[in-house]
Amino acid sequence: MKTLLRVSLISVLTLVVYAQTPSEFNAAYWASRPPAVQALESLERESPARLEAALALAKAGVSVDELIEARGLGNPYDTMRLRQAYGITWQQPFPQPNPWNLPPGITGMPGVPFDPNNPPPGALKTSTKIEDFRPYEPEVKPVVPTPAELAKPDFSKPAGDGKFMVLAGDVSPNGTTFKAPQYGDWIKVVRQSPFGFVAWWERKP
Repeated sequence: MKTLLRVSLISVLTLVVYAQTPSEFNAAYWASRPPAVQALESLERESPARLEAALALAKAGVSVDELIEARGLGNPYDTMRLRQAYGITWQQPFPQPNPWNLPPGITGMPGVPFDPNNPPPGALKTSTKIEDFRPYEPEVKPVVPTPAELAKPDFSKPAGDGKFMVLAGDVSPNGTTFKAPQYGDWIKVVRQSPFGFVAWWERKP
């Protein structure tokens, strides 16, 4: 009895965690898309402006769902449910054609059958699970210092005799100067050695 009660409680908790309404799913779906794709929702369905905007995004490398986003022919939840009903587990992004021409489950006929388990790279997954559509987070690109920003001593790495090593990526030439109120005046020294060029920073005379 205790085991049955425990299983029932787990089932109830699972339903609570994963319960969702179509409107909640639709909101989560659109929130998971880049802002430029989200903007398509406000354009008239099947309008030239919407299709042109979707095509421009596709050309820029953004994956666009043809029915939901490019054409606006259905809301995300109903469209995903319809695909699931037909066994369509993935879809090619707009405007790429699907690489199959036989409906799911149809084999032994001339044509290319649908392969539900091997989507091509970049294919859009069919899902009505809200957890598959996390809020969109823009890609954070690392800040790359400019050559001028690297042309200064690495004060965390002393080189002896009041000298300091160069920063990784510093390609400034011999005689480059660096001046800062808290550090004073410095000059870069580049010398040829039997093992190649060596460089350091020292106080400017």
